[in-house]
Order: sequence, then structure tokens, then C-alpha cells
Amino acid sequence: MDPTASILLALGILALMLLIRLRRARKARKVRIERMWIMPAIFLGVAGYILYLTPPPPSLAVYAVLALAVGLGAGVGWLRGRMTKITINVETHELFSQTTPWGILFLMGIIGARMGLRFLINDHNAEWHVSAAALTDGFLLFYCGMIVGRRLEILLRCLNLLREAREAKARGETTPQIVTEDHA
Repeated sequence: MDPTASILLALGILALMLLIRLRRARKARKVRIERMWIMPAIFLGVAGYILYLTPPPPSLAVYAVLALAVGLGAGVGWLRGRMTKITINVETHELFSQTTPWGILFLMGIIGARMGLRFLINDHNAEWHVSAAALTDGFLLFYCGMIVGRRLEILLRCLNLLREAREAKARGETTPQIVTEDHA
């Protein structure tokens, strides 16, 4: 495939993903704290299995880069989690999350950077001595770190809102029925 056509296709897919994500972000989704561990566990299990089947090249530098990818992914996921609006109904203790447009644009920027980096690495693979396997493993671990970091941030904020609502109710304080925490 022609590189220009490939880039245009990637940009088209990115634009379509952006439109779909922005449309879905208008609705708040119910947060089920007891199920927040499931998605990270699935992704970590799949990533572990993939790395088991095709282990990265045994090199200290590769392992350091993969560890850095996990750490950076967790940091980016934490930032994405901070861009999520969390709402609690004080009476029923139901929690809702809603991704802000900034969070979606942030995610699309990461995806765009990944696509651009992939094209750049493919063009300079021999010069930079970068293993395609190590690169894909790095992206996989970055994404896993991002999922875990985001879920952890949202979980901690939800638990904090829930604790504050229960404490206020126990003290007999009157609070608004809906409390929102928004860091975007």
C-alpha cells in the first residue's frame, strides 16, 4: 500500500473513532465498583499470555524499555482517569462516570502518536536497530498500564465520594442530592 494512502486511511479511522467516542461520551455510565477489576485483569492476562507465547528479546535494555512503557502507560491512564467526571447520588449512593471531551481528545492524541511512531519506526527500522517485536510489546504494555492507571484513579475517586456521602449521612448533614467531582 502506498504510504500516503496508508496515512490517509489511518487518519480517517482516527477521525471516525473520535466521532464515535465523542457521541458515546454524552451519556453518563453507571460505575460498578465491584466490577472495576475485571477489564484490567482481562487485559493483563491477555498481555501476559502474549508475552509468554512470544517473549521479548532477552536484553536488559528491552526489559527497561518495557518497564518504562508500563510506567508511562499507568501515568497516562491516571491522567485520563482525572479527566473523567464522577457523579454520586447521595441518597442512593449510585455512582456515574462520564468521559470529558478533553479525555477523549487526549486518548485520540495518544492513538495518533502511536500511529505516527509506528510509521516512523517502520521507515527507520534498520538505522535505529529497533525490534518490531519489542515495539509492539511496548505498545501492548503501555496500553495495559493505561487501563490499570485509569481504573485505579476512577476507583479511588469513587471510593472517596462514597465515603464522604456515607459520613455526611451519618452526621445528619444536608447535602445536595447529586455531588459531582470533575478535574477536567
